[in-house]
Amino acid sequence: MGSKIEPVLSIIMPAYNAEKYISEAIESIINQTYTNWELLICDDNSTDKTYEIAKSFMDERIKLFKNPVNKKKPKTTNWLFTKSKGEIITIHDADDISHPLRFEKQINQILKSPNYFCGCDMQYIKENGKLLNRGIKKINILNRNYPRVGDATLVFYKSAIDNGVIYRDFFSNNMDYDFGLRLLKNYSYKNVNEYLYYYRNVPFSISKNHLKKDIFINPELVRYFHDQRTVNNIDSLDLNNFEDIENKTKNILIELQSDKSALERKAVGFLLNLKMNKTALRIWMVGWRKDYLNIDIYKNLLWLIRNTFLRKYD
Repeated sequence: MGSKIEPVLSIIMPAYNAEKYISEAIESIINQTYTNWELLICDDNSTDKTYEIAKSFMDERIKLFKNPVNKKKPKTTNWLFTKSKGEIITIHDADDISHPLRFEKQINQILKSPNYFCGCDMQYIKENGKLLNRGIKKINILNRNYPRVGDATLVFYKSAIDNGVIYRDFFSNNMDYDFGLRLLKNYSYKNVNEYLYYYRNVPFSISKNHLKKDIFINPELVRYFHDQRTVNNIDSLDLNNFEDIENKTKNILIELQSDKSALERKAVGFLLNLKMNKTALRIWMVGWRKDYLNIDIYKNLLWLIRNTFLRKYD
């Protein structure tokens, strides 16, 4: 990156039962052309050999910790943040892979302004690391009302984090979506329009949870909180106003329950984004049996067909 002093990049990696993939994740960081980094790994009380595998890497830039109990991703991420020394931060999932040029290109972008945070395009990969014929081009989502810029591709300034909270542990999922929208309140998002991050599609846990209501309630709450911050500069979660959150959650549930196939249609969209098209079709069939007179179920089928046969990139 030239003769300028390179800022330290702190890479935060919470890890739980990632023994199959964590070596690839760590190696992809070691192989970066940007070399002034520290990697902070915390094994979240795994029941496999995640910790032992991470410990086998003898790079002095790697710092390894272990939780005595399972604390989940939000708390583990926030705790690792307190241990970070870098001016710039990123969060790297323990089962994903970064392109060797990723950090160099993103840091080149973020250094142009203290008001920037930066992402990149993301490619899906199979469990075995082979590319799936699907990726996310961020340029296609930035003009949406609630752009989903929060994901593991983000690189951001440490100073952007208020009170040491990256992820709010209220969320069991979509905490990264919430984080990205919170950053957008005060910072400008920039994107490197190249596929520099490889997201591993591990279907086991996803396929078990695709019809859990909180998977669809939480995105609605994320957007609700975003709207509150836009108007009032603060949201109900910041205020610990759990009565308001409970009322909003009830309204979301009422809307879901009043539409017989709403949950299945939302699940189809969720699964298609993860290239789980066969599972999406099975779920669509469940929705069709419950609600075959609803025209929206057939619109959902057209979306499924389009994604399966025509669509490669968002």
